[in-house]
Amino acid sequence: MKHSRLAFALAALALASQTPLASAQLTASVGPTEAPLGGRVAITMSNDSGVDYLVGQACPYNVRTLAGSLVYSIDCPTFVATPLPAGEVLTFYWEQLDDTFSPVPAGDYVVDVELPDGTNPSFTITIGGTPAGITMLGAPLLGASRALYLSSPGDPGELFGVAASGSTAPGIPTCAGTIPLFPDGVFLASLQPSGVFQNFTGALDGLGTSTSPVVSIPTIPSLAGASLSFDFLVLDLAASCPIQTISSPLTVVLQ
Repeated sequence: MKHSRLAFALAALALASQTPLASAQLTASVGPTEAPLGGRVAITMSNDSGVDYLVGQACPYNVRTLAGSLVYSIDCPTFVATPLPAGEVLTFYWEQLDDTFSPVPAGDYVVDVELPDGTNPSFTITIGGTPAGITMLGAPLLGASRALYLSSPGDPGELFGVAASGSTAPGIPTCAGTIPLFPDGVFLASLQPSGVFQNFTGALDGLGTSTSPVVSIPTIPSLAGASLSFDFLVLDLAASCPIQTISSPLTVVLQ
């Protein structure tokens, strides 16, 4: 474990800029940015503001086309507001349905999130073009533990493996295509269990999803501004090529 943590810290330090630490705040994230068709899109509120909030409805977001036409704008009131305490995250899932509950086609969409402080950040995502996607549930703050959401709807119940790297290029060639990660010190550290990279192997559920992988970001101030990339594989260890699916990558900037 000590070697894994040290490898992560040294590799990330080599990439880190001297960007000042971001001030704590209420933020939103939407992903996977490249999402598989037929999967779910995660909308996460990360409350690092130090103030407790209440979320008044179960669908605090809408979805529109790039041209602005509303795709999903259903009001989903709750009888009791959902707490979003300081230091916590809250995740909602868009099932890739429109207002008539029909599946949306592949394409680019804009997700507008209604944060309980009255702000409305927007995020552009692409649906289709990848069999699997990955996103982080919550802002990548130093000292925070964040779950990774894996989505591969064509692979329910199959084994998965997650890896991290300081870069997505030039990639690692395999029998199933190129893994978009660089085999640096971060990559090697992520291949074994540690206090930083937790539950990076496991099995997808019946929807082809998992939120069991967790990243505990070290509290090292000089890491602020460093990029960290993730990717996951769906595996069949009995197959001649054990890699069945390679996800689109996720890159976050540590704050």
